[in-house]
Amino acid sequence: MFWPWINKLRKNNILLIVIGLITLLILVKIYIHIFYPDSTIGLAINVTRFQCMLIGALGAILYKNDYKYFIKITTSKPVQIVSWAIMILMTINKYHIASILDHEILTLITVLLIIGQITKKGLIDLENFILDFLGKISYGMYVIHPLLIFLCSKVLVEVTSYSMLNYLIVYVSIISLTIVLSYFSYKYLEMPFLRLKTKKYTVINSSGTRIS
Repeated sequence: MFWPWINKLRKNNILLIVIGLITLLILVKIYIHIFYPDSTIGLAINVTRFQCMLIGALGAILYKNDYKYFIKITTSKPVQIVSWAIMILMTINKYHIASILDHEILTLITVLLIIGQITKKGLIDLENFILDFLGKISYGMYVIHPLLIFLCSKVLVEVTSYSMLNYLIVYVSIISLTIVLSYFSYKYLEMPFLRLKTKKYTVINSSGTRIS
C-alpha cells in the first residue's frame, strides 16, 4: 500500500520523502524511548522497524539512480573494512553503541555490505554455491529458526552445563534442523508460488532468483 504511491513520484521527491521519514521515525523513537518508554507507539516502531526498511530502500534508490559519490564512498576499502568489522563484532555480541539505535546501525552496515557485493567491490566475495543455496532458503530459515530454538530448548533441557561439547550439540542441532526444514519448505511450499509468480507476474527477474 505504501511503495506503489511513492514510486510514482519523481526521483528527487522520493529521496526527500524517504530521508524525511527515516529522520522522523528515528527522532520519534528516541523521544518516546526517553519520555514514554512503555507506550504503544514506541512498541509499534520497535516491532515494525519501518525505519530500517526505509534505510534499505534509500540504499536501493541511491544505487539504482547511480549516485556516484554514494557508490564511491560505500565501496571504499575503509568503509567496507569497518562494516565487516562491526558485523563480526555484532555476530559475537561484542559491539554496542546504544540499544535504541542498534537495529538502525545494523541495517546501515548491511546496506553498505550489500552495495559492496553488487558492485563487486566488497572485501569478501559472497557469490558461491553454499551461500547461494542458503540465500534461496533464507525465508524459511528466518521463519523456522525461532520455533526450533523453542522446541530444542524443551528437548535438550538436560543440556544445562556450559561445556564446549554442549554448546556444539545445541548449535549444530538447531542449525542443521533449520537448514533441512527450510529446504523442504522452499521446495514443497515456496516453489509452487515462485513458479506461479515467474510465470504470470514477474516483469524483471532479480539476480540470483532463478527457480531451480
